[in-house]
Amino acid sequence: MARLTVYTALAAAAAGAALAWSFQAARLGAELADERLQASQYREQIADERTAAGRRVLAVERTVNATYQGALNDAIQKQAGLQAAADRARRERDGLQRYTELAIRADAATCRAAWLVIPQPKETQ
Repeated sequence: MARLTVYTALAAAAAGAALAWSFQAARLGAELADERLQASQYREQIADERTAAGRRVLAVERTVNATYQGALNDAIQKQAGLQAAADRARRERDGLQRYTELAIRADAATCRAAWLVIPQPKETQ
């Protein structure tokens, strides 16, 4: 009978150990599944934050580009206006130079015509 008690105790101990082992495996499996779930949630959160940051950067980039393009367009218009003004000023300067040369010649001719003692150049006689 002692053997039966020993065998029964060993069987009960083995069954208890197996039960404890399976319970521990189930508990560790549940903890592992929980950790995997948390890791996937963390990765999803990181991906969402990365996407949001990318959108914010894109919005800032669009704002900067719009501001830069507006400033560039204004500068181009201003440069075109200044170039046109410079061209007009050059044309006026050239016209005034020609007029001044003509006025000098006309004054000389008028002076010669008024004073008959001044000899006339050969080209006007």
